[in-house]
Amino acid sequence: MYACACLLWTLLDGRPPFRGGSGTLSRLLAASPPQMRQPVPGAVVDLLRTALAIDPSDRPATPAALARALRAAAEPPAEPGPAAPEGRELARQYVLETRIGSGASGEVWAARRIADGERVAIKVLRERLIEDEQAVARFFREYRVLLRVRHEHLVRVHQLVEEAGQLAIVMDLVDGEDLLRLARRGPIAVTDAAGLLSQTASGLAAVHAAGVVHRDVKPANVLVTERDGRPIALLSDFGIARAVEGAAHTQPIGTPAYLAPELVAGRPPTPAADIYALGITAYELLAGRPPFQADDVDALVRAHLDGEPARPDGLDDPVWDLLAACLRKVPEQRPSATDVAAGWGALARSGAAGHTAPPAARSPFLPAPADAPATLTSARRLKDRPRQPPPRRSRRRLILAGVAAAVVGLGGGVLLALRAAPDGKPPPPPAAQQYPVASTATVDTTTGVATVSWTGRAAALPGFDYYLVLDVSGEGIRPLSTELAADATSYQVKGLRPGRRSCYLVIAVGVTASPPSDVPPFPCVTLPSK
Repeated sequence: MYACACLLWTLLDGRPPFRGGSGTLSRLLAASPPQMRQPVPGAVVDLLRTALAIDPSDRPATPAALARALRAAAEPPAEPGPAAPEGRELARQYVLETRIGSGASGEVWAARRIADGERVAIKVLRERLIEDEQAVARFFREYRVLLRVRHEHLVRVHQLVEEAGQLAIVMDLVDGEDLLRLARRGPIAVTDAAGLLSQTASGLAAVHAAGVVHRDVKPANVLVTERDGRPIALLSDFGIARAVEGAAHTQPIGTPAYLAPELVAGRPPTPAADIYALGITAYELLAGRPPFQADDVDALVRAHLDGEPARPDGLDDPVWDLLAACLRKVPEQRPSATDVAAGWGALARSGAAGHTAPPAARSPFLPAPADAPATLTSARRLKDRPRQPPPRRSRRRLILAGVAAAVVGLGGGVLLALRAAPDGKPPPPPAAQQYPVASTATVDTTTGVATVSWTGRAAALPGFDYYLVLDVSGEGIRPLSTELAADATSYQVKGLRPGRRSCYLVIAVGVTASPPSDVPPFPCVTLPSK
């Protein structure tokens, strides 16, 4: 889906959707593509942006679904029918009045319930995604999470509306703005900031108590309103939330600037990952900038793995101690959401002096303030090390280093950047290793299909999550498979180009055991030219 959308974008606009920058990964995890230069219908552009989404579950599920949606988007708009005086009706129960938000998968409307006139917010799934099973599943998941977890600091859901061609979630209308916009309007008293963070952590504690990990905690997903004259925080957007137990999906989905180190390293999400993201949010709110700065996402990922955030000027010791605890690299050392809520609550009541810092100058990697950040950039200084000539490393070890450093991009068909770290220094190893598995490869010259095979012994290693098959031909690393279960021992690769030598690597993701000292050779095959 992703490659097809890139090709279609290039054909329609005369240029690819992502250009420039120092690394492919940086471009792919950055914000949405820029506006097209050519006069392409907006519905088509929106659909291609959906197919280029970072999260694979946001993209159309099949080529057929993409084709159907493109045909519908390219058709001339039908003549509009007569609209209701106040706006469009939904399921004969609500009137959509004002659009207050929009994203790749849907729109949020301020609406009115016809029966009693109560104002509500309605999140409507885009019609072109109704036949997309993954998009619909994610929409239902958000509804189930919000319905299951009730808390004063979570947005309350009322109803799921289904009718022909439409799917919508009805929830409370929050009269306010998100924490991102609030912070950008100017400094906030530290006591007020601590109060909002305590409330957010309190809502997060309720989510964790229900066995759910939010996975996308960030300022744009914290709504701020007023009750009885005081600011109230509400945690929102549970579209990528997952159950802690039994979650098969362990890809590090979320906003890269808020990804915990263990997610970057390929470990499954736990409540501690949400605490880390809340720590990044708190740092950004109090310091006026995120804790790390980098010129591209590759460097940002390395900063999450081994960088230490600098203490912002003017923070009292109790404030910094709580903030630093949330940002610990080892997830088991971070406090629980309940403890974080209590900590920020105590600081709010203590009357801590000062105000939050004004927002720093915006990076070119940041979207406009009206948009939620897909990727934030930030800075850290690498520790000085003795300048010694780096040992020569085989291409196999260089590829493994590239896989470990860029594991945040694995699993979605993303082309990963293959290059050594600055000055030839590899990134430090994550807690979960990308464990190479010995494999063989054969090719059927009749069908043009290659079969990559391996034993299943790696599945018994500690921490094993899944197998992943990658193409390591030429100068890049390209994931070929989705997550393969523990009982998988082979994978078929179709579409080989005659005369091209193709080489493969199988890795066991999540394994905490040390990888073998001798990296197994990469099996290669060549489909003969006719």
